[in-house]
Amino acid sequence: MAKIISLFVLSVVCFSKLSIISFKEQLEYPGIQNGTTIVNYTIEIQNPKEHEIEIEGIWVKGRWIKFTQKTFSGNPIIIKASTNHVYSDTLKNKTTAPTRNKNDQGAVKYRLKGKEKINYIGAENIIRERALARP
Repeated sequence: MAKIISLFVLSVVCFSKLSIISFKEQLEYPGIQNGTTIVNYTIEIQNPKEHEIEIEGIWVKGRWIKFTQKTFSGNPIIIKASTNHVYSDTLKNKTTAPTRNKNDQGAVKYRLKGKEKINYIGAENIIRERALARP
């Protein structure tokens, strides 16, 4: 019985995958009244094997957003990205979720360092944090 339990624990550790712990969204209103609102995203990814990963893209609510850093490692991985806020517009083209779950509101497109296969991890819920007002 002990051998079966140890084999199960070993298989769980060997096949553990990346998963999103939290996906947070925070609006930021700049002091200058120019009509732009900035959205800050903070994504926390659990990386139990501490692989080095290359982030190819971040998809949020139908749109791909840009960010600067591409390579991450450690456990947990924290990704920060920001973009201009776009209010929901039904006339604009939106892409469907790149993950298998079409209910996902956010996703991260990544690949392991040195590998060619591209993977996606998704988040069904995005946590909205309190908005920041900049003077």
